[in-house]
Amino acid sequence: MENFVCNDACLNNWPSIPIGPSYHKINVRGNNLQSIPSMPLHKVRKIDARNNYLVSLTSAWPAGLEMLYLDKNNLEDRAFDGTFPSTLKELSLDKNCLTKVPTRLPDGLELFSASFCYITNISSLPHGLTHLYLQGNSLQEIPDLSGLTQLEILSLDSNMIERLGPLPPTLEKLFLSNNKLKEFPALPVKLQRLEICQNHIRRIPSQLPLTLTVLLADNNHIDDVRIHVPPRLCFLSLNENWLTKTPVLEGSYRRTEVIIHMHRNFVGDEFEWHQIKIARLRQRLMLTRFIRSIARCRRIRDELFTVAMHPNRLGQFEDLPSAWFSNRQSLST
Repeated sequence: MENFVCNDACLNNWPSIPIGPSYHKINVRGNNLQSIPSMPLHKVRKIDARNNYLVSLTSAWPAGLEMLYLDKNNLEDRAFDGTFPSTLKELSLDKNCLTKVPTRLPDGLELFSASFCYITNISSLPHGLTHLYLQGNSLQEIPDLSGLTQLEILSLDSNMIERLGPLPPTLEKLFLSNNKLKEFPALPVKLQRLEICQNHIRRIPSQLPLTLTVLLADNNHIDDVRIHVPPRLCFLSLNENWLTKTPVLEGSYRRTEVIIHMHRNFVGDEFEWHQIKIARLRQRLMLTRFIRSIARCRRIRDELFTVAMHPNRLGQFEDLPSAWFSNRQSLST
């Protein structure tokens, strides 16, 4: 199979591609393309059209297309009114102008990515998905995803999520950092890695999935930890929380030692660090107020100086009769 590569060539129109041979991939990254034409007779496995100016897509895709990458374009929701080929396995739409997930995704899709868009809700996802990436959007609530019975990786970092519905039991990796969660979500039984940093969580449940190996919960409001350690857990990160005492790790059946990071909390000598941090914040606040007061005084001084030196400070001179000036001059002499 051949490869058709035409990257960074300043193309304004889709290149002319022969129909005869079967192509493993067509790469047209970094051009000025605005649309993808119909290619029903071509045999292509992968199309990479990232970093263009695409605003419209074709409804007649090549036969056998499995991977389609359209990141960093100007695609809106209306561009996905057509259908994708049933053979499509991977679809990436990062950094476009989407406000919702396309509704006509093929049932056989395994990987879908629409990160750093403007998506506000999720609906009608293919049940065969194994990888779902939706970080950097405007999601506030995640619906029930338990129907995605083959999902293994779910990335929802950097959203505004406050509520999280039921998750698939097959999920292995879950990324929920930089959201607005206040409670720990119900975790699937096969979960291996959980990243839930920069939220508003106060408690970690005592029972965690037995398959969990890595748990990152930095920058939360956790003040007490008492958990039954899963047998495979090897790394636990609790940096910059509100802990006042050492976590209690119960369970003597651990196979490996757990590495715990809990820097910048209120435990032991860390309390002194927080006092220094608060003192520095106060100093910065006082310095800011002092600088603002100086700027205000300087502004008032400049205004007073401007008024004092203004030629009309004693009135409108141009409105006075000329005789008044002659009388003033005679009196002065």
